[in-house]
Amino acid sequence: MIKKKVSVIVPAYNSEKYVKRCIESIQKQTYKDLQIILIDDGSTDNTLQIFNEIASNDKRICVFSNKNQGVAATRNFGLLNAKGEYITFVDSDDYINKRAIELLVNSLVEKKADMAICNSVLIDVNGDPQLRDSRNYKKSFLNSNVWHEKEFWDHLYNGFWGECTVPWGKLYKTSLFNNLRYPNGKTNEDDYIIYDLIHRCGSISVISDKLYYHMDRINSITNSNSGVGKQFLDGIDAILIRTKKALLNNQNYLVKYSLRAVPTLMVIQFRYRDSKKYKKLKENYKKLFKEANSKGYVNGRERISYFSFYYFQSLYNFIYKVYRKL
Repeated sequence: MIKKKVSVIVPAYNSEKYVKRCIESIQKQTYKDLQIILIDDGSTDNTLQIFNEIASNDKRICVFSNKNQGVAATRNFGLLNAKGEYITFVDSDDYINKRAIELLVNSLVEKKADMAICNSVLIDVNGDPQLRDSRNYKKSFLNSNVWHEKEFWDHLYNGFWGECTVPWGKLYKTSLFNNLRYPNGKTNEDDYIIYDLIHRCGSISVISDKLYYHMDRINSITNSNSGVGKQFLDGIDAILIRTKKALLNNQNYLVKYSLRAVPTLMVIQFRYRDSKKYKKLKENYKKLFKEANSKGYVNGRERISYFSFYYFQSLYNFIYKVYRKL
């Protein structure tokens, strides 16, 4: 098999405690044809110094230093400088199994897929395994398989939100990102582009191996224990945009999945119901639901749920809280 270069993009901000472990796990990959892109996003600690020290002994490493712009802009910068035919992302406080890239590449090539996904292990700051967050991850893991678009969304909306949405733990054909970038300034930047990435895939290869080790930090936005905050309204916005695209492409199953998810997510952010953004999202949900209803995509039970949420949201919120305690 002809080896094709893989660009490994590592965005980092103030990661001096963990970044060396991250980079070393990439350097030790059994798959050697790598371009390792290390991007310091305006760190105020020794992250950039560590980058430069390690890069001095490995010609595969490219180091970049930018003003602080956030993770989306940093990932986009990595995409702009990627030279490989495949791309993978590794967060700077995470690390990967030494065979991760080899197994992902082999799976993608053998299955003639456009993307490959592996399982992840949640770890704490000491590197010890943690229980998976039941809001975003099932206690079970993904089985080896080949998915098409519908199978991907079936899994995302049925307990595998974490594995399916996040940018890491995946190998992509670089061409998937043609004219596609993460939106700057959004909390859920990965939710905004996942639809387009998946819609471009002919097929997705899934492997059951646990190859990615993701650190669950208490102060990390993406791993917030509560999931409550005005910034998380971005995630609802992303789902509504996804719903609109699914309506345009007549994907009734995805429209139904997405419209079912929105009320629950909005109830979680109920304390922000008086904000302009919340009210705008609620109106967008109403418009999309009515369009889906006109196409015959929703049933009687879903209409009742919509009516209860939209017109009696305080009661809907109360019922949701009682249900969560059962």
